[in-house]
Amino acid sequence: MLDSKQVYQKSIEVLTKHIFDTKTIPTEREWNKMAVKGSYLTTPSISYISGESFPELCKKIYKQLKKEKER
Repeated sequence: MLDSKQVYQKSIEVLTKHIFDTKTIPTEREWNKMAVKGSYLTTPSISYISGESFPELCKKIYKQLKKEKER
């Protein structure tokens, strides 16, 4: 069984992959649907653990991916 840290990491990995593949940031509603289907953390849980709002976290991931692409 996965612990909460592993579930958080997996959720962030899937979110990052989604942002990378689609080049878009999902809305909270879109992510929550994906999270329920894939057994990932929903936006309130991700926000609570990360200490950032879901949109801010997504923007941060998007910028990081963009920066890595430029290298």
